[in-house]
Amino acid sequence: MISGIKKDTGSFVYMRLKKHVCPDCGQPVFLKKIKKKIKSDSRAAKNYDFHIGDVELKGTVKFIWYEFRCTDCGNQFTETEMREFEVAEKKREKAEARAAKKAEKKAQKQAKKESKKG
Repeated sequence: MISGIKKDTGSFVYMRLKKHVCPDCGQPVFLKKIKKKIKSDSRAAKNYDFHIGDVELKGTVKFIWYEFRCTDCGNQFTETEMREFEVAEKKREKAEARAAKKAEKKAQKQAKKESKKG
């Protein structure tokens, strides 16, 4: 029977060196360390991975990971959830920039067309 600790520190550069904001309220978030002891034969065990390489941990295992927590509303987000939000936000910003550029180009074309008429 092997029992022990399984740590997931996430991506150091992404989680610790980049500034993040809450997807819900836009306030800054901070990292919160989460620790849970789970028995490998419990119902909750189905939500956790007890493998480290080729070894399967048995007995009580302490899981440690980090999540983002909002300073204002208190919501918590995993690294994956935060990445998905930030990717979607970037895509939305790019789409808005493209739409603004297209509208500006259309307005310039319309102005040029009217100046030729008058």
